[in-house]
Amino acid sequence: MNILFINSCVRGKEISRTYKIAGVFIDELKRIDNSVSVTEKNLSALMPSYMNEEKCAAREALIREKSFADPMFDLAREFAEADRIVIAAPLWELSFPAILKAYIENVSVAGISFCYKDNGSIGLCRAEKMMFITTRGSDFSIPPMSSCEFGAGYLRALCAMYGIKSFECIAANGLDLEGADERNIIASVTARVAGRAAEFLK
Repeated sequence: MNILFINSCVRGKEISRTYKIAGVFIDELKRIDNSVSVTEKNLSALMPSYMNEEKCAAREALIREKSFADPMFDLAREFAEADRIVIAAPLWELSFPAILKAYIENVSVAGISFCYKDNGSIGLCRAEKMMFITTRGSDFSIPPMSSCEFGAGYLRALCAMYGIKSFECIAANGLDLEGADERNIIASVTARVAGRAAEFLK
């Protein structure tokens, strides 16, 4: 099984609380099945470019020609061919870091990750499941903050567009609230994430 791990933890592996939780999940996947292949895309190192006028024009020309082997589509092909997808990203400004949005712009390609039909778009991605692991300073699991969290909902909608049937979000909430037991929250969520690994591989 080929698992694509999209690391959107801008603060880096040593500091990021999100990455530490996601790392346990990835390690547990490998422990359960040592034949699992994990490809990590470190977006801070990759620096996927966002769409601008020049890039849009070049991409649209290639799509019209169905030239999907062009290197511009490498990220999209890799995404579409993965068996499972794991995204790790903290909550920033009610969603996630901009670098993840730039990556999404690169993998959302008509003819690779989805296509248009008479009755709408049809997903073309191989993956059956996506796991989104995130950390949040406030508690976005309860009102009124729950109505202000847009990252998980956005990714869930993209899964429908891409044809990925199962989406799960596991979040460590309230880490920065006054009096919060950060260590205990992270330990609890880490255990929960590890417990979902076997199901994720089914």
